[in-house]
Amino acid sequence: MSGTAVPARQWITNALEVLESVRHAMEDFYNAPTESRAKTAIRNFLEQGRSVTWALEHLKSNFSSKEEWQSWWDTTCSELRGDPVANWFYRLRNPVVKEGQPVKIRTVAHLEGEFTFPPPDETRPPGATGWALDGHMVPWWIMPDGSRVPARPIEGVRRWNTIANVPEAFRGRPLTDLMAEYVAALERVVVTATDRFGSP
Repeated sequence: MSGTAVPARQWITNALEVLESVRHAMEDFYNAPTESRAKTAIRNFLEQGRSVTWALEHLKSNFSSKEEWQSWWDTTCSELRGDPVANWFYRLRNPVVKEGQPVKIRTVAHLEGEFTFPPPDETRPPGATGWALDGHMVPWWIMPDGSRVPARPIEGVRRWNTIANVPEAFRGRPLTDLMAEYVAALERVVVTATDRFGSP
């Protein structure tokens, strides 16, 4: 076995390819036709996101000393570690991928602005005693027997999928937006490595 270090550009190429897999997983989550596929996309996203930094950690062999490497690596990853979103995804990998924590998909409905119900031209079903919104911001007419009749959807309601254990600070944001922020943070780390060692 040779002791020659693998060229830095090879590790950067690998990191770029893995980063593309992270983007694909994000797209898969966004376009998932079923909940099962969405869960698979989340697991892949977490696994591949961590693999980007694993690939770059191999650059250690291209530094003259352990100290020089550690200084560069700490500086390079400081933004990644300090970004709350990136840090959350980074730490979520082990519970989900390694320890088997279930991924629970949930739908969030967020009203952007105000609404008036019922609209002036909404037809009230005969006998309806009132109306109510369910947990997904869907309006229903309430009938005397307690049954519900669908009402016209409220305009300005934005819906998205997320996961049940998202931190409180992120609950008002679609998971795909958070994923994109993590991808951007990973891209900046790869760019820093490329700036030092050159493009593959």
